[in-house]
Amino acid sequence: PLSHINVLSQNRGTPNMGLRGAWTNETLRALDGAWVELRVGAFDWSVREVTEAEAEAWWEANRPAPLDVPPMDLSVQAITPIGAVLAPPPSTLQDALHHAIPAFGGKVSHFAAMARVDAIPTPAAFAVPVFFFDQFMEQNGLWDELDAMLVDPEFVNDRAIKRARLAALRASIEAGTVDPAALQALHAVLDADFPGQRMRFRSSTNAEDVSGFNGAGLYESRTYDPEDPEKPLLNAVRQVWASVYSDRAFAEREYYGIDHRNIGMALLSHRGFPTEDANGVAITANVFDPAGVEPAF
Repeated sequence: PLSHINVLSQNRGTPNMGLRGAWTNETLRALDGAWVELRVGAFDWSVREVTEAEAEAWWEANRPAPLDVPPMDLSVQAITPIGAVLAPPPSTLQDALHHAIPAFGGKVSHFAAMARVDAIPTPAAFAVPVFFFDQFMEQNGLWDELDAMLVDPEFVNDRAIKRARLAALRASIEAGTVDPAALQALHAVLDADFPGQRMRFRSSTNAEDVSGFNGAGLYESRTYDPEDPEKPLLNAVRQVWASVYSDRAFAEREYYGIDHRNIGMALLSHRGFPTEDANGVAITANVFDPAGVEPAF
């Protein structure tokens, strides 16, 4: 129930269907490459071909109101221990989260809130604020590249061109130069607090884990292992940053009317768990009962 795809489907009100034999299903294969309307019930489903105009009309009628995401807060310019992310009491937790998310993103901020609860075991962690993502984009000329894409009619209107240019932008990010001082600061934290440890770098944008938009599964997490030359530090950092412009993340933000130019990626880092048996999403509400009759944690 709390897998990424279920959480996303519940958030946006779209069906999530598992169908055995879907890849060889004659009905579906006959519609390969076509616009379709899929209807899913508890025990049955139907699919029919529609025109692109019909699809666009349905989306326009059912599109959620544009989501106003707070702009990036670039005032926090230091790698930060997880315990220092949120303002201390007497600030309320809600106010502390509201203040932290523009600088650290939703995942870091809520992880910091969980770390305040003694009954929840949370690993030692640190945050790389969105300042470093903005600095990287600026120094590599990538904000200019994105700005040009966003006003290009071909990019806006042609899905194939959009996918190709987003892939090119991700490639530019993954090959970009990280500021030497930023890299030195990151190494200093790792050497001092996590020497020789396998580390996980996780996405934390200012447009995920926020009210009205959970963003579950949209962005990437990557591993840095000082003992494995196949998992270098720079690759982990840049690949998470690049996932801001994955096809699925870009499309989801577009559907919710979120300004792409306003999105910054912070990083949450803690030790890796190579032998984990399972993972999931923790939500402080029952997403299957939005009326709140059956609250859950």
